Amino acid sequence: MMHLVTRVPIVALRATKQSASTITAILSLMLVACASTPAERPTTAAPNQPAAAPAASQGQKTIIVGQSFEMASLNRVGRNDAELDHVLNAGLVTRDTEKYQTLPWMAEAIPSLDNRTWVVNPDGTMVTTWRVKPNIKWHDGTPFKTTDFAFGAKVFTDPKMDIESRGFMDMMDRFETPDDRTLIIHWKSRFSYASELFFTVLMPLPEHLLGEQYRAGDYDGLNNSTYWAGTLMHLGPFKVTEFVPGSHVDMAAFDDYFLGRPKVDRILWRIIPDSNAILTSVLTNDVDVTTRGALTLDTAITADEQWVSRGEGWIRYGPTSWTWLNPSATSPIFGWDAPNQTKVRQALLYSIDRQELVDTLSHGKEEVIHFPLGRARSQFGAADAAVKKYPFDPRQAQQLLTDAGWTKAADGILANSRGDRFSVELRTGTRADLVSLASATAGYLSQVGVETQMLTLTDRQAGTVEYRNHWPGLAFGSHNTQVEDWDDRFYTSATPTEANNWLPLNVSGWRNPRKDTLIDGVFDEINATRQSQLIVEYLQLFAEELPHLPIKYATEVTSARSNIKNVPIRLESGGENARTWNVHLWEKA
Repeated sequence: MMHLVTRVPIVALRATKQSASTITAILSLMLVACASTPAERPTTAAPNQPAAAPAASQGQKTIIVGQSFEMASLNRVGRNDAELDHVLNAGLVTRDTEKYQTLPWMAEAIPSLDNRTWVVNPDGTMVTTWRVKPNIKWHDGTPFKTTDFAFGAKVFTDPKMDIESRGFMDMMDRFETPDDRTLIIHWKSRFSYASELFFTVLMPLPEHLLGEQYRAGDYDGLNNSTYWAGTLMHLGPFKVTEFVPGSHVDMAAFDDYFLGRPKVDRILWRIIPDSNAILTSVLTNDVDVTTRGALTLDTAITADEQWVSRGEGWIRYGPTSWTWLNPSATSPIFGWDAPNQTKVRQALLYSIDRQELVDTLSHGKEEVIHFPLGRARSQFGAADAAVKKYPFDPRQAQQLLTDAGWTKAADGILANSRGDRFSVELRTGTRADLVSLASATAGYLSQVGVETQMLTLTDRQAGTVEYRNHWPGLAFGSHNTQVEDWDDRFYTSATPTEANNWLPLNVSGWRNPRKDTLIDGVFDEINATRQSQLIVEYLQLFAEELPHLPIKYATEVTSARSNIKNVPIRLESGGENARTWNVHLWEKA
């Protein structure tokens, strides 16, 4: 399969899949989201408030959403806020985030091998045929045509457009639009996710607004068009009426939304960057719903005690991503070329009481993770039964270290026959929760004779060439559990090096060629049963070699007032997974 490198950020990508990094780069016109976590347990005192958002009109049903992400604009920001995107936009498919089920959205049905709407040709090329629902309209009332998908793909793949990545649209050979409701996509090769064309992957653009300018070759004008600004017009259940950077996005129900007019008249999306201010807004019922990054674990516990206990709302926790400890790929102790490195990695994981970590540091709201797969995935049960696990067992850890040639010296620190000491840097971020996690982990490691020196880095420092994506010892990290991102995260060609400016994302440096073959198979295999088998095989290899030491699922908090109905949580992160997938069905009593 072909691999490519995008621009900013430069990430080694397979051009045959949908990844979070691809999603965010394609939609450079979308929304920014930058999460933060408070350094200490919050108080309920109200800090400085952001600019006031407009009040709800009398008799108008308004749901107020609170989020912590600062948004300077709605365009060309490099990262999109999936939650808000799903309020404004529409695509061929969406996903029920609790059942983890892909559903038709604009499409009448999802292409299938059974009914020949998905055809794999003998030469490995493919054809998928989509039929969209009738009466789909743009927010200005103009009827949607499937040529708008073809036009969007043409714009997003044009090298003269200010687009950071073309994603796996490079896998698409050509489009046919025999009528206004039919879209036929010809694929260059086999691709197992060809039926999962979320709007973050294939987004239509209004040709009636942008086509003339594009055909005239006015790239400067188009790249800087007001279309990408706060009045972005699309196909979703709500449309923007006002955007005030740093304050709010005001959206009105779209009366002609093709799935039916939304149940409420208005969504007011408030940007509240201070965690204490968000907590206060929840406790005083000044917001109806909070999305990812709004309530942290600490503020959620406070809200549980002071708000949920009064019956004023609910709080739910979703294991959307994972936290890991990564042994350096080049360390002489546990790097891939080090002797007995697998035993050493396994010993390190046996030595950490991960259950105690989540029980104490995470208030019991997070779970130990054994392999990088979301619990909502259909393959989870089979993987859970098949992979090697490492429960807290200091004796087993000590035995593996002894077998690997490491024994405790007089001072209690491990040393090998050459006199090398098991003394390494332990790197983490500056947030209080990260420091606590690193400190507790260092305590467990010290019990088996591993000496650590903690280095805390701000996000800005961690993003510099000096520190980015490489370290000499151990480092904590976190990202999503998406199978669709495995090639970004673990494919050998995506390994960061000095030559590529430490930019690709395979920070583990994992280079087992069998792993690459399994990843290729996951993305190439059309048969769902065989694909699931490959996923489990990959996870078995992961659990044996431990490119990352899996620590815990990282929980995302959702809250809603008691009078708000039909708000889901999500069980996996990623641009196609958003609680707002069904926002047209949200109700306010």
